Amino acid sequence: MGRYCTWSADVLPRYPELLTQNSLTNVECAYVYFAEIELDNRLAGPFTVPFSSNNMTAKDLAVDLTYLRVARRVSWGEPAKRKEIEDGVSQAIKDLRTGKAKMMTSSIDTIQSVGRMPWSNTYK
Repeated sequence: MGRYCTWSADVLPRYPELLTQNSLTNVECAYVYFAEIELDNRLAGPFTVPFSSNNMTAKDLAVDLTYLRVARRVSWGEPAKRKEIEDGVSQAIKDLRTGKAKMMTSSIDTIQSVGRMPWSNTYK
């Protein structure tokens, strides 16, 4: 079971066309888990990761990243749709990293970034 989303409760309802892929096995481990790690990695600079389970923005992005991982691995789906989703995810992550967008919890609270990365000029 994923930290932010699950295959059956979150990914399949958004992308029911994935139900037609008989080659998908061990999906939670192979796709959801690594999509969540990718999300953590891409947002680790300005945010403290992992996110809490009530972070709806992380959940939303993890669902889309899972779809993208499945579509790439099984060479499935419409290329235009994949590109549109990939561009949307990249823009959302960029907006979160720059402060243009905020993360939201299930109780509609916003999550602030932790600010700039630590920096020191004394490292040798």
